[in-house]
Amino acid sequence: MVFLDSSVSTTQSVAQNLILLAVMFLLLYFLFIRPEQKRRKNYQLMQDGLRVGQKVYAGAIVGTIKKITERTCTLSTGTAEIEILKLAINYVDLPQEEDQQPIS
Repeated sequence: MVFLDSSVSTTQSVAQNLILLAVMFLLLYFLFIRPEQKRRKNYQLMQDGLRVGQKVYAGAIVGTIKKITERTCTLSTGTAEIEILKLAINYVDLPQEEDQQPIS
């Protein structure tokens, strides 16, 4: 009889550990993995949407795209033209529409 008792508690302990492990994995997925996937997807969409004439920020460099090749962009900074990798672009400044009201 004592043997059966320890067997039941061991089975319950294993089930509780598996449930705890599943909950921890879901927590890690929703806190770290999913947001990173969304960030990468948005970054890729931004890279694919680069167009000539857009104002972009690449670190401390602010310029307007003059030419786009497969891997690089030529930026006009006002005083010089610089060729940078498309991967270096951090932010694209999209023009606001005239009829849009700023969010207050």
